[in-house]
Amino acid sequence: RHKIQSPRRQPTRQQILHCIKISLFNHTISMAMHGAMLYIAGGFDHSLMNFGPDIPSLTTFIGDFFFALLAREISFYYVHRALHHPRIYAYIHKMHHKYITPVAFAAEYAHPIEHILANVLPITLPLYLKGAHGLSIMAFVTFELWEAAADHSGYDFLKLPPAELHDLHHEKFRVNYGTIGLMDWIHGTDTYGWDRKEGKVDKAK
Repeated sequence: RHKIQSPRRQPTRQQILHCIKISLFNHTISMAMHGAMLYIAGGFDHSLMNFGPDIPSLTTFIGDFFFALLAREISFYYVHRALHHPRIYAYIHKMHHKYITPVAFAAEYAHPIEHILANVLPITLPLYLKGAHGLSIMAFVTFELWEAAADHSGYDFLKLPPAELHDLHHEKFRVNYGTIGLMDWIHGTDTYGWDRKEGKVDKAK
């Protein structure tokens, strides 16, 4: 009864098990990518991730977190908008939108290409390029895994993050392309029907 969308629209047990299977496969891809990077680099001492003995200060740690949060919002928004393009949507992103009423495991239910471009790189690449400490990266990845699961959970108890934003995206498709709402506010895509107001039609569903 606490779900954002109607109980009648919730996925079946079989659909949830299928979702878990694909999500675990994609998560395995993520782990394999990180393992391959470590192998190619020659171990942790030569990794792009900074594993130096000096623990980052609290100021640096917080700065890294908000830098990563903003970088992820910007990069994910544009990648997500591109995946909704009619010439791309049916081949890649439509798979993720199979769950109109999402559950937490649907956060990583996606085409492998989308998983890498939209889920993995926007979260990890900015901090890698910044040379952030491994603790900052692991903390942010942990937060984003929780945030993505909460966004797709169908519940909106804490409003951190506001799950109803992404839940509405799964229900209506053409609204709320970002994660925290900043880029949607800037581009005016935070209101359902924005495309009709501008005389635009996005046929992707």
